[in-house]
Amino acid sequence: MGLINLFRKYENRPRIKIAPTAFDIIIDGISFVLLLLMLFAVFQNYADLPNLVPSHFGADGLADEYGNKMVVWLLPSIGILIFIGSIILNNFPHKFNYLVAITKENAKQQYAIGTRIVRFSNLFVMAIFFYISNKTINIALQKSEASLNAWFSPIIIILILVGLVAVVIFSVLKNKKER
Repeated sequence: MGLINLFRKYENRPRIKIAPTAFDIIIDGISFVLLLLMLFAVFQNYADLPNLVPSHFGADGLADEYGNKMVVWLLPSIGILIFIGSIILNNFPHKFNYLVAITKENAKQQYAIGTRIVRFSNLFVMAIFFYISNKTINIALQKSEASLNAWFSPIIIILILVGLVAVVIFSVLKNKKER
């Protein structure tokens, strides 16, 4: 009963198709290219990988667990699901959670901001997965030290937080100018 009521609260929201801007298409394109490059790197190097490859990195960036080389397919596989999921999700911006009540007057602006956040989140995930996947392959092939670097975790967290806040601010300011 609770889940059904959760979805009913969105029934009265306007359903507007938000056409992606050229900038949105570029962001999706970069995400797709990163996904393809990640897949290409795994395909290209899989046969040369040793049986054990890094499967986990600690907060200090050091590889602290090793597993079967099949683990290199994990991030590209999850990346495919996330990429497809974000494309599908952006078709239903009226189902997103927003900080303001959605009305006919603000729906287009809020939906545009919501879909842009999903696009940038997808881009951040693809970039992080691409880096980790390539680093895992290079460590396994002994082309790199067994570390993501100590700065990786804090920098990624800061970039994601600052990046998403910047996307929201940029989108709000851009939409105010268009009014």
